[in-house]
Amino acid sequence: MPDEEKKEMPFITKALIVAILAVVIIILAAGISYFVASKAIKTSSTAQIEGGGKSKKDSKKDKDKNVSGPIVDFGGFTVNLNEKETRYLVCKIQFEIDPTGKDKGKNGQLEVPEKLVILQDRVLTILRSKSIMDLAQDPSLKNLKKEIINAVNKVLEKSKISGVYFTSWIIQ
Repeated sequence: MPDEEKKEMPFITKALIVAILAVVIIILAAGISYFVASKAIKTSSTAQIEGGGKSKKDSKKDKDKNVSGPIVDFGGFTVNLNEKETRYLVCKIQFEIDPTGKDKGKNGQLEVPEKLVILQDRVLTILRSKSIMDLAQDPSLKNLKKEIINAVNKVLEKSKISGVYFTSWIIQ
């Protein structure tokens, strides 16, 4: 009989060790999950508290930002970049017209199509002046959008654009 007990003992010991390890792993996973979730909740609640002190003017501005105006397809561009090597940019651009503007145009048409040639020239001039480094980084792309908005708004009289959207973007 003692031989039978010895044979069963290692099996029970191995099973017990595996069960204890499984419980420890589950407890560790639960603890890590709790820690990560509590950090995420704390971060989002801090952001809400910091954003909660907005004035009525700020909340009105936020509401105005949510209102989008008509989108005008500005077309596609293929532009040589300002590089020593032959590199070019292929992109498609769309403009968002500021909904608070007074652009009704002739028979309800927008002003942008009337001045399309002038606007395309301004945008091409801006794009040709850029290098790959100017276009490769996210902050640079935001600055490019602001630059295009400023250049286009100088040409437009009745309306203003509030957004520039690149629907296609290839640098080769």
